[in-house]
Amino acid sequence: MRKSISLGLDFSKKDRETHNLRVARLALVLSRQSPVVVSVIAPFESTRKKIDELIKPMWIYIARHLPKDPDKPYEVPEKTNIALNSNTQTLNEQIEIVINYIEKHIKKSSQK
Repeated sequence: MRKSISLGLDFSKKDRETHNLRVARLALVLSRQSPVVVSVIAPFESTRKKIDELIKPMWIYIARHLPKDPDKPYEVPEKTNIALNSNTQTLNEQIEIVINYIEKHIKKSSQK
């Protein structure tokens, strides 16, 4: 995505927000045809709230235990649907959890 709709943006707070909102708008357009799965790093709560207002996404928070980098701040989401932990779960376990959650969510959506 960064090499197409966000070409020329850097990783400043402003450009990260711009990139996330562009991806959300594209997902909104594509979701009119079929379900869409998008993976982005949305490090700021204010940006996640703007995305929520735009598209009402289903957030899946993936917990990563990495050293703190003061140049790359990250605000932990206030609310999530699932939390995955790469230190305690295998990749296959995490994939199974995500797929089961998405399938369950899609079934609920189609019953409405």
